[in-house]
Amino acid sequence: MEALILDVQSHINHIELSQSTPYSLVIVNDGQTHLLSNMDQNTQFEIGSLTKAFGAYLVKEYVKQGQASWNDTIQKWIPLKSNLTLLDALNHQNEYPEAVLTEFLDMGVPRERLFTNN
Repeated sequence: MEALILDVQSHINHIELSQSTPYSLVIVNDGQTHLLSNMDQNTQFEIGSLTKAFGAYLVKEYVKQGQASWNDTIQKWIPLKSNLTLLDALNHQNEYPEAVLTEFLDMGVPRERLFTNN
């Protein structure tokens, strides 16, 4: 196991992951596990599309527990005037972006705020 860990660490060093690039790798071999990581509880990183899977999982759990229905409209959960259902949203079958943009503009959100990363 130690030789494998050293080999993997060597490959990680070879591709020159900088300290600012968080990574975690779990090696499982013959029932033993070992973690190679440069992250700790203070590491910040972009999570990208992981929130989509996490959100879908949470909705599924709410439905499974009877706290939500796939046919619930979005407006039951967030203040948007929409007939979009949770299932529609999770399947990316929706009336967006025009309806949402209009709704936010009607709520007073400045147009330039909707199209910046601020």
